[in-house]
Amino acid sequence: METTKHKKILWIDDDYRILKGFLRKVADEGVDVEYAGFALEGYRMLRKVGTDYDLILVDIILPLFPMSEVSLELPDGIKSWEFSDDLGILIIKEITQLQPVPKIAVLSILDEVTVQRRLGDTKVLRIFPKQTITSAELKENIMQLLEI
Repeated sequence: METTKHKKILWIDDDYRILKGFLRKVADEGVDVEYAGFALEGYRMLRKVGTDYDLILVDIILPLFPMSEVSLELPDGIKSWEFSDDLGILIIKEITQLQPVPKIAVLSILDEVTVQRRLGDTKVLRIFPKQTITSAELKENIMQLLEI
């Protein structure tokens, strides 16, 4: 008898208070949702268990680390991130280096054209508009991406 694999999402976004309703709706469906609130935390989680995620949702505009931790030492591989405005794009490029590459979607306040321009040749499955998508719509779309 074949058992179905439990689905797992990594959500990298700094708007936790706004998104906790989205997170709860997905978690209520039995999906494990891990959350990273800034780019360095997301990077560390990807390095630790990146290929274990079935879907990674990334915001484009992210802080590198919390303001309270301004003295954090960055890993050599991402020292250049300190001066970037597109930390979400850099995270997505890190994700595409994983093997196998997990599914990637973007949830951003930026419009789809701007996000796609910043992504360049890097492909994502979906770009969700943060300002207009409802938690019910987002949950439905995530379930479709996870094939649940």
